[in-house]
Amino acid sequence: MRRALTTIAVIAAVAILAVVACKERNAKTTVDVASVNKDIREHLPIGSSRLDVEAFLDQRQIGHTHIGELKDSPENRHTEIALIRGVSQSLLVRGDIQILFKFDETDSKLISYKIQEVFTGP
Repeated sequence: MRRALTTIAVIAAVAILAVVACKERNAKTTVDVASVNKDIREHLPIGSSRLDVEAFLDQRQIGHTHIGELKDSPENRHTEIALIRGVSQSLLVRGDIQILFKFDETDSKLISYKIQEVFTGP
């Protein structure tokens, strides 16, 4: 009986430490949608070139990829997609920040961008 209680206490302590560690990780994260939006507004005004957008993302080591022409999905053409991984974490779900930069028909000038937190989990 005493051994079972000790085992339960150890399991409970490990679970509590895991929850605290996840919360501490979140507390240390300073990147959120608002701070990313502020950074973009300050450094990438509408009309910025695609090369400026790519340099901005590269300087911040933000993974990104470009989508040019898409016949099957025209709403997604001329888009640079960027993802900041792991900005939040819970026991089952990870939060990332997704940024979509839209460019004009010549694929050279920024016309808009959208920032949102997306979640991945089971």
